[in-house]
This record gives sequence, structure tokens and C-alpha cells, in this order.
Amino acid sequence: MNVGLFPGGMSDTSGVWRGHFWIEGELDCGTTVIADLTADQFGHLPVNLVTATDDRYRKNILPRYEPLTTSECNWGHGLAKRWLELKNVVIDLVAA
Repeated sequence: MNVGLFPGGMSDTSGVWRGHFWIEGELDCGTTVIADLTADQFGHLPVNLVTATDDRYRKNILPRYEPLTTSECNWGHGLAKRWLELKNVVIDLVAA
């Protein structure tokens, strides 16, 4: 597979795909969401909480991928939650 044909990450405000990582989770209703705490580096709002179908995001295709462990997922979730609490950020879910 030629991974160059399938850029992943986030599309910046100019439409250029940039390598990027974010946290994904599932809401109680079953909707998969992306929590992105660093989208501002690509010209977007600093924090994005969007459905996983948002076309600005594409999963990265890596030559080797090891799924995150439960403890790594819990760490990421806790980090995002603490950051949002510290910043007093209130986020509405934006449907794509």
C-alpha cells in the first residue's frame, strides 16, 4: 500500500493535510466523537469536540500501529477532562 496516497491527520484551514493525533471516544448514545485539544495549530478553534464523521479529520495510516492500552486511553481521557475543567470550557457537540 502506498501510504502517500492516503494522507491522514487534520486538514488545516488552507485544505492541506497535516499529521495529527486526537482522542476518540463513544458517547452513551453510541455516537463516536473526536476530542481535539490542539486544533488551533492548524487554524481551527483551540478545542474541537465533533462527531468522528467530521471531514477535517482522517485517521492516520501508519506502517505499524499498536492500539492504545486501556491505561493509555484512560490517561488521555483524564488529561482532556482536566484541561477542560482548568479552562472552564463548555463544549457543545457539533454534528458533521
